[in-house]
Amino acid sequence: MNTINPFRLLQSSLLLSVVLTASPLQPAELEIEAVSLSKSDLPRDFPFQVLTSGFAILKVTLKNPSQDTASFDPDQLSLRTRGRKRVKRALPTDITPKLMRFYRGTQRGVRGEVYSGRRRPYPGEMERAPTVEPGRSPGPVAADTATRLRSILEQYELQPTNLEPGASVEGYFYLKSKKHGRKLSGYQLHLDRQTTAIP
Repeated sequence: MNTINPFRLLQSSLLLSVVLTASPLQPAELEIEAVSLSKSDLPRDFPFQVLTSGFAILKVTLKNPSQDTASFDPDQLSLRTRGRKRVKRALPTDITPKLMRFYRGTQRGVRGEVYSGRRRPYPGEMERAPTVEPGRSPGPVAADTATRLRSILEQYELQPTNLEPGASVEGYFYLKSKKHGRKLSGYQLHLDRQTTAIP
């Protein structure tokens, strides 16, 4: 005949009680910084016309100060106005079609302005610019222009990642907004329960 050990039963009961009352593990909180970019802040190879086509760009920096690996996905981010209204996120596939009007005809970009800097690009830079091919008739766009533009936008875009302890990452977060630069000052970027004000 089997007998029940009351001490072992008590141990099992206590263990079950601890498991049920323990709070669920919280994900590691990331340090987040964000700044709204103006034309002069953009890299030279970036199509600055994004900012005149109804979009804004946040440069977001994330750092993992914890001792645990932290997962991040841009879908976790959201920007809200001072009145708490959400600003819609934009993807490279949303932006690229809006840029195509700047890359038509026989010129390279609009009056040759294919780079973000204030100076006119050198001939070598012009040759590498993602614009229409020389000699095309007014109107058509080179077949690979949209692909090349989207590739640049994706190259700078903030990507999903796993951040090791102490690691950091930065990238662009695109938004559907006619405001950019200092006009977004005071807006709030949310990452789960964290909030960061745009300077």
